[in-house]
Amino acid sequence: MGRLSEGIPEEPKNRFVRLIIKLAIWLVVLFLILLLLFFSFRTTLLDKAVTSIIQKAQERKGLVIVVGERKFESFFNVSFSDISISSPTGDTLLTIDSVYLSPRIWPIIQGDLEFATLDVFEPYLTIYKTAERDNVSFLFKEDTEEQNTESKAGLANTMDKLFDLFFNQVPDQMQVNEFGLNAHLKDKEIRVHMPEASIHDNSINAVIELPSDSFPSTYSFTGNVDRSDHTIEGALYSISKQQLIPVLKEYYNLALKSDTFQFYIKEVPGNNDQFAIQGSIACKGFYAENWRLAPEPVIVEKAQLNYDLVFSGDSIYLDSTSTIRLNDLIIKPYLSVVRGKNKIYTMHVSIPETPADSFFSSLPMGIFEHTRGIKAKGELSYRMYFRYDEENPDSLKFSSRLTKNDFSIQSFGKTDPRKMNGEFTYTAYEKGRAVRSFPVGPSHSSFTPLEGISPYLVSSVMTSEDGNFYYHHGFNEDAFRKSIIENIREKRFKRGGSTISMQLMKNVFLTRNKNISRKIEEAMLTWLTESNRLVSKERMIEVYLNIIEWGPGVYGIGEASHFYFDKSPSALTLNESIFLAMIVPQPKGFRYHFDEQAHLKPHCQAYYNLLAKHLVKKEVITEEQQANLLADVTLTGPASKLIKTVPDSMRVEEPELPEFQLKME
Repeated sequence: MGRLSEGIPEEPKNRFVRLIIKLAIWLVVLFLILLLLFFSFRTTLLDKAVTSIIQKAQERKGLVIVVGERKFESFFNVSFSDISISSPTGDTLLTIDSVYLSPRIWPIIQGDLEFATLDVFEPYLTIYKTAERDNVSFLFKEDTEEQNTESKAGLANTMDKLFDLFFNQVPDQMQVNEFGLNAHLKDKEIRVHMPEASIHDNSINAVIELPSDSFPSTYSFTGNVDRSDHTIEGALYSISKQQLIPVLKEYYNLALKSDTFQFYIKEVPGNNDQFAIQGSIACKGFYAENWRLAPEPVIVEKAQLNYDLVFSGDSIYLDSTSTIRLNDLIIKPYLSVVRGKNKIYTMHVSIPETPADSFFSSLPMGIFEHTRGIKAKGELSYRMYFRYDEENPDSLKFSSRLTKNDFSIQSFGKTDPRKMNGEFTYTAYEKGRAVRSFPVGPSHSSFTPLEGISPYLVSSVMTSEDGNFYYHHGFNEDAFRKSIIENIREKRFKRGGSTISMQLMKNVFLTRNKNISRKIEEAMLTWLTESNRLVSKERMIEVYLNIIEWGPGVYGIGEASHFYFDKSPSALTLNESIFLAMIVPQPKGFRYHFDEQAHLKPHCQAYYNLLAKHLVKKEVITEEQQANLLADVTLTGPASKLIKTVPDSMRVEEPELPEFQLKME
């Protein structure tokens, strides 16, 4: 007792010691009584906890849970066998052969079931989401109580509860043997087999097999989970030669693999109105192959996302403190989805000033093949802003800008846009197949210099296809913004926002294949050409008019003017020029603008009026010419023989005039 007992007389001191001993004995007796009570009523408590869980599942989701046998194997260890969980219609969702667990005592007294140890044998999950059978949709239908709770508490509170539920249910020790998943989603089947998975002293280990007749794959997962800190991290890597994800390869022809995939998630303490998590996702040796992405495999050596994700009320924010590392390139993203009466989407992406050589060398292989190998001095930076309000689509905002600082190109990679400054060979493609090659220059008999083309034709095509050609630097943000709005409204890709500069890059250097890679390279080549003045505007429009398709097997204005009107490009009239501009979007369908008497159909007059209005504003024609303009041309070339031979059954819908109007604005 030390100094505390020095001043106490002997007799009181003995009484104090005896009192302490008695108290200790009573505590031991009380503990033994509690253990005895628990032992006596443990089966009742277990039944109550299990019944409570079954009732809650039945009341809230309609789940039908059946447990064949439940009993205590030892003082604290419990076993369950022949477990099945079914949908409200009785369709089996999950079966488990047997479960052995040690519950945490305090939660089970409160009527909850949390696990200190957990062993699960042969769990098998069967999912159907097809037109004929559906055993999972009911899980995602919120009941009235959940809806009221979420509407009051918001998304932040919902996420907080989900994290608490997950980490509270993570056992201290766990072993899962022979897990199986068979999912039927529409016309696709996904199979997963996990021979073993375990948690021991916060360490997670698992072997995951993706069975497939063509692309079987096996992966190993290792990680750690911290219940007290609400943290989980892990790494997934392939231990099979195939490495592919079968369902993506078999059903989407997407070959996707990575040498190593790592992730980290941590809950960040915050106020009651917000829920925040931070973490990272990283991969090495990323490989993706699909024709919609690029004609060649896309390869990224190193990629990592460090994120701060905030849930506030009904909104989600990827904070601007987040970073993306793409090889040696640092990207700063910001994303928000604000939910209220309507959703508002905001995205901002920036790349701080980066040495130009690092910028180009960090771009993924397979996407930037035409710019790969560029050597440059100086620095590059990038900023993009996007905002969309579902209730007010016309308010959509979009801007994108790649900025240079003391930038100069020392040498080009695969493609040098300056080749357009002299004569070069152009190859025309149809459906990815080369159909014709010809020189773009004086050696080609149909080549026509810009000064040899009717000003009416030049102005009509530029006004129709890219009204601000001489005033932008390769990109028309307003036209692109309007194309985004129209595509969102139509819920499909109806029209793009390509300028003549971008169309030229596509036609001269890239294939016509519609994939993400081509659009990105198209933009990059356009920026390199326009911002560094590699080719003059005059030469670009000259090349454009001499290579674009103007009919079946007809390329360039030299061939087009003779094919339709049997005259040189310099002699084209205003009516003839507007007609040629009108058919540029669908050149092979020129004949469907004519009736059986070889006259332009009435719908063409609206297009003529619209284009003439813009030509007056540009002082290309007078108001008198506009007033007297009629949509009428007489075909005198070989094209005239193709008009009357087209039966009505082959005629297509007339062109939509709003599409032309958007291009001219």
